[in-house]
Amino acid sequence: MVCALVLTTRTNTPPNIIEEMFGPAKVCIPKAPALGLLLEQPIFESYNRKVSESNAKISSTDDPTYRPTIDFELHREAINRFKDEQIYSRMRSQEDKDAM
Repeated sequence: MVCALVLTTRTNTPPNIIEEMFGPAKVCIPKAPALGLLLEQPIFESYNRKVSESNAKISSTDDPTYRPTIDFELHREAINRFKDEQIYSRMRSQEDKDAM
């Protein structure tokens, strides 16, 4: 689905290809390019809820069964810096190379 949208916006692929994808005809669409695909923020709500419930039953963080919850916000600044320096700059560089 993503690739169909990319094809219609970046190439001369007619927009009605999207409607055809929902019909009975088999429409061959290439896979979406990996460039630009990024798992922006994984969410661990279920895990954190279970860990919190389990941690409530123990008396100390020194207990060997203690597990910390997963909170990426604690590292937001470092994550954003990494994305800017390593991911986005490489994506832009590759886009510039491919555009030529």
